[in-house]
Amino acid sequence: MPFLITFRQLEIFVSVVRYGSFRRCAEELGVSQVSVSEHIRALEERIGTSLFKRQAGGAPVLTEAGHRAEHRAAELLSDMRDFVSHVSGDGADPHRRRSLTMHAFMLRDVHGPLDVYRSQNPDVNFAIETDDGNFTRLVERIERRELDIGYAYCIGEQDLPGSEYVADEPLAIFTSATHPLAQRPAVEPGDLRDFAIVHLAERMPLRGLIDRSLGEIGAAGSRIELETEEFGLILSAVHRSLGFVCMFRASRGEVGQTIGLVEVPLTRPLPPLQIRSLARRGARRDAILREINGIITQQTRATRTA
Repeated sequence: MPFLITFRQLEIFVSVVRYGSFRRCAEELGVSQVSVSEHIRALEERIGTSLFKRQAGGAPVLTEAGHRAEHRAAELLSDMRDFVSHVSGDGADPHRRRSLTMHAFMLRDVHGPLDVYRSQNPDVNFAIETDDGNFTRLVERIERRELDIGYAYCIGEQDLPGSEYVADEPLAIFTSATHPLAQRPAVEPGDLRDFAIVHLAERMPLRGLIDRSLGEIGAAGSRIELETEEFGLILSAVHRSLGFVCMFRASRGEVGQTIGLVEVPLTRPLPPLQIRSLARRGARRDAILREINGIITQQTRATRTA
């Protein structure tokens, strides 16, 4: 009988990577550490190369082959679970909980149509949670089948390989009406460097995307007056003319938040962010998820081209 790779071997391999050690993997899966080691050794023998660099007393480190294998193994496991679900009939069950995630700013535009869909399809069980858009975590959660579809802000597909374009999210520069930038009929992007900026904290995924967009037009490098995760603090600082802020152009329609702020007339527009969706392969075959994704995509595009 030929020596074949088993799904159990792949499951243990992916679990070792996820939990960071053979011991922790064994504890989480309820098997012995010896069993984990034997499955990994058998998988490496079948592939013909090492997947981990063993370090005495240290955590296992993936080899180059291990990095290549990790993503593909997670996909194969997800495909197998989808296969079982499809054959058993669970995949067509409207009561099966379907999970999606997106940034809170995206959700504000789609919750209305989705509420209508819920009322018209009371048997369909789906949930949408908000997320800050961390690409790595989004991919990991989809690979683990915790999510069916995730939507994120990106510069392009390179940020989220395998994702699909949904819509552009225009950016703009805002200041208070009394700020010097608001008094100019036109502002060169480079002129922004002469003024302080009020910014998101560096740990937030949107911060990096905004910095990249500013850099594209030569507007990066302003002195940072304030960095925070709190949008309310950012708006308060801008209202007090402590600096300008780069944020979604659609924010100007948020009554009570941006009222009193003005958009700076840049001579060169900021490159927009892209809204992109990433779905499990099994989710693409789910008629209910395709319908929900269609509603989200159509509404998102409509609100950003209005």
